[in-house]
Amino acid sequence: MDTFWVTGATGRLGCEICSRLEQLNAQVVPLVLPGYLLQPKRVTWSAKTTPIAVENTDNLRHLPTPDYVLNLHWQVKRNLPFTSQLVYETDINLQHLTFLWEWLREQPLKRFVNLSSIKIFSHLNQNPIFSETAPRPLSPYGIVKVVAEHFFDAHFAYLPVTHLRLSAVASYGEHPAQLLSQMYASAFEGKTICLNTPHTTTLLYNELPRRKQRGIRIKIDSAGSLGAIVDIPFLAFLHI
Repeated sequence: MDTFWVTGATGRLGCEICSRLEQLNAQVVPLVLPGYLLQPKRVTWSAKTTPIAVENTDNLRHLPTPDYVLNLHWQVKRNLPFTSQLVYETDINLQHLTFLWEWLREQPLKRFVNLSSIKIFSHLNQNPIFSETAPRPLSPYGIVKVVAEHFFDAHFAYLPVTHLRLSAVASYGEHPAQLLSQMYASAFEGKTICLNTPHTTTLLYNELPRRKQRGIRIKIDSAGSLGAIVDIPFLAFLHI
């Protein structure tokens, strides 16, 4: 059984991923780093394992050794001036967690997965955008996400590092954070994701092993008329 450490576990994506990983018979260690609530605010905690508060290296010593780390922890303060927001996000999400990054370097990890964002690109990038496209962010959030990608690539240079550059599910009124929730609901519960044009969706993730693939059902809504429902392979960022 593989062991997954999930930071930012009480956020929306964290709650969903912890629950789904348990459904895949993985051992989940949901971590709550400084700045996150010990219990989720907008969703219900459904995983069997209770979230664990981590503030220093001592809190890590008794935890199961991780095979994989999913770093979903990220804090922002949108009301700060541009430069102050840059400094805040760099300090709170990277520098202040040095104890964790150093600890993980001593662990026999198989992969480190970092939650990034499509915001590392901007209108300065020409379309279409590929995984090899050089980031050209304009917002403090996008800039620090690029910094984080480079930091993790260098810090964990000895093992595979995956960056999830998430965008939005193309449904009316949906928040970008609901992307994985809808994907999982489709793959595991047979629900259909409705895509509305000219809305577009960018999904960047790695393929789940063949033995654990499931189908995602997508309904195309073009100019208000429903098109054919198509089934595509379920893709995910976990190699388990």
